[in-house]
Amino acid sequence: MSDMGDVGPTIGSGFYVPKSIKRNRRTKATIEGIRGHIDDILSKDNPQTVRQVFYALTVRGAIAKLEAQYHGTVVRLLTEMREEGRIPFGSIADNTRWMRKPTTFTSPGEFLHAGAQGYRHVCRARRDTRPSITRSRSWLH
Repeated sequence: MSDMGDVGPTIGSGFYVPKSIKRNRRTKATIEGIRGHIDDILSKDNPQTVRQVFYALTVRGAIAKLEAQYHGTVVRLLTEMREEGRIPFGSIADNTRWMRKPTTFTSPGEFLHAGAQGYRHVCRARRDTRPSITRSRSWLH
């Protein structure tokens, strides 16, 4: 340090130097090229999941194999293309995982009310189900 005082950190001083915030954006032609790849992928085999389309695009070298490309490019473009009518909604498979979880209630009274509401419906439908009653420790207090 000099007696005159420093004006701030320099690039080689070991302090943080901010990076440029400028992003490199794809051109419209490049985006249209990716859309063309998507059209080709789905015309050869459908329905496909978004993840399958993503991997097919990475194999073709159309996009990088990064999670940001999955969400920021593939999901966005597929959504736009479906909304524009460029690809049918049935071309994308929605394999959302089915979760099996019990119905829960906030109180014993709510449980009894729900049971009374569904009683006649279940009898009429003659469903082959087994009721399950569970309770949490909070009911003991």
